[in-house]
Amino acid sequence: MTDVRPNDMLQRSASESPSVFWYRVVSAAGVAIVLLLALIQSFGAQPLQYRSLYWLIAAVILVPITIRFVFRDSWRALIQTPDLLIPFGIAWFASKALTWLALLPYVGRFFLIGWQGNVVGVPLTVSSQVIFNGIVWSAFASWQIELIWQYLRHDRIIDISLWPPIRRGFWRAFSILILGHGVLLLAIIPALAAGIFGFLILGILWNVLTVALMPVAISGSPTLIQGIRDGLFTSWKMKQNWWIQLGTQLMMLGIMTYVWAIDQEGGRYLSESSFAVSAFWVGAFENDFRWHSKYMAMIHVAPLPWAVAVLEMLFILLAISMKIYVIKRLPVDSEVAQ
Repeated sequence: MTDVRPNDMLQRSASESPSVFWYRVVSAAGVAIVLLLALIQSFGAQPLQYRSLYWLIAAVILVPITIRFVFRDSWRALIQTPDLLIPFGIAWFASKALTWLALLPYVGRFFLIGWQGNVVGVPLTVSSQVIFNGIVWSAFASWQIELIWQYLRHDRIIDISLWPPIRRGFWRAFSILILGHGVLLLAIIPALAAGIFGFLILGILWNVLTVALMPVAISGSPTLIQGIRDGLFTSWKMKQNWWIQLGTQLMMLGIMTYVWAIDQEGGRYLSESSFAVSAFWVGAFENDFRWHSKYMAMIHVAPLPWAVAVLEMLFILLAISMKIYVIKRLPVDSEVAQ
């Protein structure tokens, strides 16, 4: 007689559920639509725009290698349980759909409604499109982190249901998004007063302090305030467990970039270069590949849309890998993992 473990039964019931099949279909279709439309937008591109492909080729090689050898646990998780990527496909499509709607003649006016102000000397515009995007990615964050917790708690058993994790974690995720980006924004002016390396230190320090903030605050403490406190404390206390991975993610995204180009013009070779420091927050699944965007800005050419789309997809994989790596190392006997 064959022994059937309870976990095996749960694994089969979760993976064979009809709803899981439709989640997979919608997620895959969303990714396909985004990539197809980006490809169509790339038709008729200028010759210099195809330089985006050099950066795309580099990323296609480096991102999987980095996940495989720097984020080993994450590589194993994504290979064994690709359903962990379902939230991204759906959220990515929803976010792009908001952008497409904003281009429509009448509907687009609604997305221009917003608030303009000045925060500690920094001009700030918050449009309704930004708010809706924040809603989409807050829902994604709460859903994604819940799935990662389930994967690590239950040995690859995932209940893919959308609504329960969003109901439990959406407002916490939304609040943490505001906190993560807001603190960075408020600290920009004092950091710049200390010079470009003050800006660099700000970007590094804030990410070290908040690398575990999102998973701890969403799935751990009974209140948001306590969750933020626990998340900051845990991030700092356990920084030695993931400093290599965090540093790798920051460098690959482009916290500090130096790009150059050599072009021929009028029979002469002209060279130009650009050094930049960027302060950004990786706690919210950051996926902007700044090496590419800084280079294309330096040569004054819009990036190739299809390359941008594929790069976004690759670097969200890196961001998800970072979350898996961090959550796996959070103390399982603490309140966070209960």
